[in-house]
Amino acid sequence: QVQLDYCLEGSADYMLQRRFLAPSSILSKELIENYDRTKLFEHFSSARESYKLNDCSGAGEKVFACGLLKIAGLSCQVFVAAHETIDSALEVFILCMTKGERVDTYVAVEGSLFAERICDVVLEYSMTAVEKVITAAASKMRNVHLWKRLGSEFATTFPLSEVLMDELRQCCHHIDMMDIEPRLQALLTEETNELQIPWDEIFKSFDRSPLFHCIRFDRGEEINWVVYSREYDIFIDIVSEQSSSMTQKHFRRVRLLLEDNFGEQNIAKNASDQFVSFVLNWVWDDCWLSL
Repeated sequence: QVQLDYCLEGSADYMLQRRFLAPSSILSKELIENYDRTKLFEHFSSARESYKLNDCSGAGEKVFACGLLKIAGLSCQVFVAAHETIDSALEVFILCMTKGERVDTYVAVEGSLFAERICDVVLEYSMTAVEKVITAAASKMRNVHLWKRLGSEFATTFPLSEVLMDELRQCCHHIDMMDIEPRLQALLTEETNELQIPWDEIFKSFDRSPLFHCIRFDRGEEINWVVYSREYDIFIDIVSEQSSSMTQKHFRRVRLLLEDNFGEQNIAKNASDQFVSFVLNWVWDDCWLSL
């Protein structure tokens, strides 16, 4: 339930509304899977500026102010706190400066055929603002979880599906690796295939290296290799056509996946150089052993 308790208090100068909020009522199945109220508040504390929050906590439970809102001509301050008895739930307090104006009168609402009470309009707009903040924070927490699960905290014992990988792709930044690493172009588009590079073996070597791990997805006519660089915390997402030959691969896509775009150019270049250098060293060692 969205609302278990509700109260409306006030005087000539202010109105206070209180609303119960169950995150399960607003978050998707994927987001609620990683929701934890303690972690949510920790995230709020570390990223207050991103959500325009103020930490109003005292000696007791955490309380965050969502900033000053202008609703129906009134100035409103919205506070989010932990529910006293339900572990996952939140309580929202909306303090509105009425300055003697009545809040039980009706006003026209843009986009609606019906007039609504001012107190109801204030409540609706305030709750919508809070729900957007909670959803944005839960999405960020989910993204961090996916990045760690498939990256630094990856374990072969985890049940892994391509759905998780697709979800990770949707929440990160993409860079075409061909644009920043000219050596890669020569390696992947070498038409005469003089080097006879055994790509399947190379990707297996990535998985055996302490610097990387490699995940493979077979998708009908395509193979998707996802190589993770532990040093740079970045993924190299590679798609090639299925082929009966170990050495003849047609690569359709090679791109870098970055968690955010802060300093991405330097990280992208370093990770690209690391990836290509690993391939070239492997080829060199293989040629040397073949002599």
